[in-house]
This record gives sequence, structure tokens and C-alpha cells, in this order.
Amino acid sequence: MRWNFLLVAACSLPLLHAQSAMTCVGTTVPARNMRPEGLTELQSDLVLQCTGGSPTAAGAALPVFQILAVSNTTLTNRVVPVVPPTTIDLTTPPGTALQLTDALLVLDETPPASQVACVPATGAVSCPAVAGAAGQPNVFQGAQLQPNVIVFRNVPIDPPGSGTRTIRISNIRADSTQVPLTPLPAQVQMTTQIFDGSGNLLDISNATQITGVPQPDFTFAVRTVTDGAVSPLSPALIVTPSMVPQTNPGDNMAFNVKFTEGFADAFKRRDVGTSGANPLFLANQAVPGANFDTESGFFNSSFPDDNNLSSAGLSDSGTRLMLVLTNLPNNMRVWASGRDVAAGTTNFDPDSPHALLIYTDLNGAGPFSKNSPPYEGFADIYPTNGVTTIVWEVVAADPTQIESLSFTIKLVAPNGVPDTGTALANGTLGPIYPGVPIITTTPDPPPVVQELPSFEASAALPVPAFRLVPSLSVADLTTVSAASYGPVIAPGSLVATFGSNLAPAFQLPTDGPALTIGGTTVSVVDNTGTQLPASLLVVSPGQVNFIPDPATKPGEALVNVMNAGQTVASGTVLVNAVAPGLFSVDGSGTGIAAGSVEYSGANGNQTAALASYDPLLGWQPVPINVSNAQDLALLTLYGTGIRGRSDLSKVSVTIGGKPVAVTFAGAQGDVAGLDQVIVGPLPTALQGGGIVPVVLTVDGSVANKLTVKIQ
Repeated sequence: MRWNFLLVAACSLPLLHAQSAMTCVGTTVPARNMRPEGLTELQSDLVLQCTGGSPTAAGAALPVFQILAVSNTTLTNRVVPVVPPTTIDLTTPPGTALQLTDALLVLDETPPASQVACVPATGAVSCPAVAGAAGQPNVFQGAQLQPNVIVFRNVPIDPPGSGTRTIRISNIRADSTQVPLTPLPAQVQMTTQIFDGSGNLLDISNATQITGVPQPDFTFAVRTVTDGAVSPLSPALIVTPSMVPQTNPGDNMAFNVKFTEGFADAFKRRDVGTSGANPLFLANQAVPGANFDTESGFFNSSFPDDNNLSSAGLSDSGTRLMLVLTNLPNNMRVWASGRDVAAGTTNFDPDSPHALLIYTDLNGAGPFSKNSPPYEGFADIYPTNGVTTIVWEVVAADPTQIESLSFTIKLVAPNGVPDTGTALANGTLGPIYPGVPIITTTPDPPPVVQELPSFEASAALPVPAFRLVPSLSVADLTTVSAASYGPVIAPGSLVATFGSNLAPAFQLPTDGPALTIGGTTVSVVDNTGTQLPASLLVVSPGQVNFIPDPATKPGEALVNVMNAGQTVASGTVLVNAVAPGLFSVDGSGTGIAAGSVEYSGANGNQTAALASYDPLLGWQPVPINVSNAQDLALLTLYGTGIRGRSDLSKVSVTIGGKPVAVTFAGAQGDVAGLDQVIVGPLPTALQGGGIVPVVLTVDGSVANKLTVKIQ
């Protein structure tokens, strides 16, 4: 009986079942999460517990079984040299050339020191064994029978009778891109079949197992060098060509790229012996059933080199994180960090990197070769036709939590001023290939030969990384403090910007400040060229109120308003560490101060507003009573741009020209961007002052002058 007939018969014809023969039960093993672009994703083991049958008499030849692992998707194990058709046993169709793979079958959960790999004699395809003899083979190599079938041929197994024997199949790899989409959820299902020497199909309960489930594997983002988020349609860095240095770029010419796992063990090191200190060290992973959470599977280097057994299950690399920069402006090069950086990396350790920069080909393939950065931890990466490929290999990972890895990219123009333009970034896992198969051999069907792990080229659209523009100034947007309407703003303060067609309509966020409202976004490019997203409070066609990122550096900055991914207005504004502004009750930045006065005395604490609204007269001041020295009066003023002050002693307030003690100046705490200044107790010397000016000074900067009324 031949295998092709058996496979057809298994689907359509009743098969003979051995009577009083060994029977098996499939053990459910947790399915592995698979990366959906992975071409060689390791599957969970297939485990059978077998009982029954008649044990073999001592010295007699053990019966042999043909064991098949059949998948609902393409299997992509590494293959070794073709087994010539002349050496194939009679159960294989004439002329068929099977190829051995690195899939392994282990009997009886044998510990590493007792594992004996089957190496058939020249011209043979199996390892005969006799009952009771020492040193019998217990590890067997699978062959590719069909694209979705691995067969273990002539495996000698002594039926256990009243005992139990365990059959474990490890190192099965599958192509995630070929997993059937129905029924949902998508999953890899594998079925084990066992045939005895007469071609009888053994009874196996629970023979079909789910061995892999595709999951969202990672996300990629371009970030600021301090790990600040930017709009997916906006670059992280906007500079002019003249700003790019010829040597030694600093953090003001840098941005980060960030890879974040979609599930806890999406990023894997090559082997349990792999580490940042010794990325090439390999340790055996030969304990049956152990989950090593590495790219490699079951691996025992003590096996003989025959048929590549000593490297069976060993991946060519750990997970590789690839950054492909395209559309690089002429004379533009980048430096890449030699390892993960603190800003954005989960559980960052300065002494133990999670990933190392390596040399590869343009597809991210090749053996591990560390790129030792010569420039303070950065390496100069040369482009090819405007494309730069940068690859970091994972050397440490925590399989119990979702981690992020960030890397810094710095801009340099070694041969003079570069051209303008926008460079695009695409992040993927590697090595990448445009499709499968990438290398094929002549037998039909052709097996796939690949580096491990390997991935299809990412289908994700590239995002802007950095932009070189002729000038940072476009004068069609006016940006001011939302309190004073002064031309200077501060990081983390309340800001208003005015223009035309800034948003389709008036709209508020649904739950507090948001990075986007109705498709409108605002970014601030600070004096270092770093682009930072702003938090929006309200948008309308003529005005957008926002809070610039607290990391915005002082100096001239560019404000960009974008709608539906297009820049609709830009303009410059001066950023200072502090830009004190006080809110007035009518929102004009002039007139009566917005705030309250708290009286504390014999009658307890009472709070009064500084103004009341009259439908006919508008806002009217409420007099502050300072006539009773026993009733302490504390004045609270609301503003913005104050929290960045250097020291409380650098904050002063005068009321009616008289200095008043300042007890607090900083964030109000409940409302984003809102600051408050508390002064007092107010002196009785202010009594009878009437409407008087209030002047706030912070670190030498004077806020807009407002008024209060003193009774």
C-alpha cells in the first residue's frame, strides 16, 4: 500500500483497523500564538499516549509504524538533502524523492542524556531495533511527504500492552499566510495518523489538535526622540537642510522607531543560551515538552551531524526587527543606535540590551554579525538608491509580558547640505521575502527552503519619518496664549490658534483632551526640529484650542494644523519655559480677573466669586472685603503658562500697586493646562481701593493686567 493511496483513503474510503492493536489518545497541548506574516511559525507539539498491543519478545525485531502529521496549511520545515528514490522503501510510490526535515519524533519523553537519534545505514531509510537491547534509537526524523504532510517512516515501537508509551512530534513549522480563514477564528489544525506494518490504521482518539492560532503580532510607530507620539500622517522630525550636521548629530536631529509586541512572546531570542552579552552562545533545548519561548524548537547539538540532526530545530536567528527607510533625500544618511534605547523600551536595562544592531543583506537575512557602532553607540548606515535597511536582532525577551523596543535614528549629511523631501519608514519583522516559495527544489511538490524565522514583506503602508523643508515658517496661522492672547506660549499651557478652514465644524472631544477631533490634529515642531503632537480641547473652522506637549523645547516653533491628513495651516510662535497669562471672566484677556476669594474667620470659611453676570450690564465686579483683619482673605487667580516657574520666590503679585504674598503658583490639578495662583492674606491697607489692577510676574515675565474690586 502506498502513501498517496492512504491519504486519499483517509478522506474517502473506510480503512482497515488493526484488531487488539495499540491504541492512542491525543493529548491537548496549548496552541502557540502565530505571527500572521510568518512563513515558518513553530507549532505546538503533537503528543499521543498509547496503550495496548502485544509487547515484543526479548531479542525479536520491533514492529515498525508509519506516523503521519497532517496539517490544514502548508508546512515549512527546513529540508536536508534529497533521499534518492532508489533508497525509498516500497511504501513510497516509485520515483518519489522524499526530503528529510528537522521535524523530530521523540519516544517516551526521553531526557536529553538518553536520547539516541536514528541515523539510517547507507542505503536504508530506517533504524531496525530489537526488544530488550540497550541504546535503541528513540528520536526519529520526519520527511516531507506532501506540502502539508510530514511522515516518520518505519518507526520501531514496542507495543506497551498494559503500560503506556508516549509519542511526541516536535519542530513542526507552518506558513501563517496560508492558514484557512474559515472557520473563524483562523487556526492551524493537525491530525496524527499511525499505520502498522500491514497498513492498518490505528485507533487514535482526539487525533486532531489545534497547534497554532494567528494573532496580531506587532505594531510599529515613528516617535519623537523622547518617545512622544506623533500623528501617523506626520513625521517625527521636521528640519531645514541647513540644520542637518555633517558629523556628530545630537538628539535635536533624531527620532525614534518603536516596535511593540501584539502578544507576549511575539519577539523571541534565538535560543535559551542567547543573551546580549553572548548573542552567539547556544544551549540545548532537548527537554521534551518544555516551552523555551525562543525561535528555535527542540534542539540537541549532541546528535550526530548526519542529515543535519545536530542542528535540527535550531533557528537561523532570533526575531529580527527591520526598519526600511525609503525616499531618502539626496546626500542624506542616518545613524542607527546599536541597541534598544531607554525612551520607549519596556524594562530597559543599560547593561543588558534586548536587541542588537547587525549586518544583513537588504532582506534582513544572513548569519548574526554584530554591527559595533563607532559613534557613541551609533552606526552610520549607507543607503542604496535612496533606501536604507536597518536590522536589530532580539537577544533577550520576557515571554510573560507585552514589550516594546525602541531605537534612535539620527540625521547626518556628510557631504554637505541635503535636498528637501520626506523620508518614509516601514517597520517589519525579518528576514522578509516578497512571497513563497523563495527557494525551491526540483521534486514535485516543491518544498520551501527558508531562513528561520522568515516573514513575508510587510503589507503595511510606510509612514513619514522625517521631513526636510525649505523653511520652518508659513505665516497663515496665529497662535497665542488662550488666557492673555499674548504671542508667547509655554509647554503644557492652554493655547489658542486662529486661521481659516482649520476644521469642518465646531466640535469638542468626547472625553477630555484628545490628539484628534473629527480628523483635525495639531503638531508643534520645536526649536530642535522635534515634532510633538498637541492635545486638542476644541476645534472649529476659525479657531483651535490645544495644549502643547510638556516636552516642547523653548525657542521659535512651528505650529501645524492638519485635517484629514493634510496640512491646512502653519505658523510660528515663540515658546518660553513660562508664559504667564491670567484668565478674565469674559475670556477677552482684559477686564475683571477670573477667580475667587476665600474668607476664613470666626464665621468659618466662605468663598465668593470675583464677578457676577448682569443680563443688562454684563460682567460686574464683586467687591473684596478686607476691612476685618481677623477675617483672612485669600485670593485665587486662574491662568496658564505658570507651572514651569523656576521657584515660588520668583513669582510676585501686586494689587493696586501693593505687593501681596504668593502662597502657591502651579497646576490647578483638575483641568488640563489650567494653572492657579493663590495670594494673601490680603492686607487691610487695600481697603477702599475700588477697582485696582492685578499684576502677576513669573520669572521676570509679566502677565496680562486684570482688575479686581476692593471694598
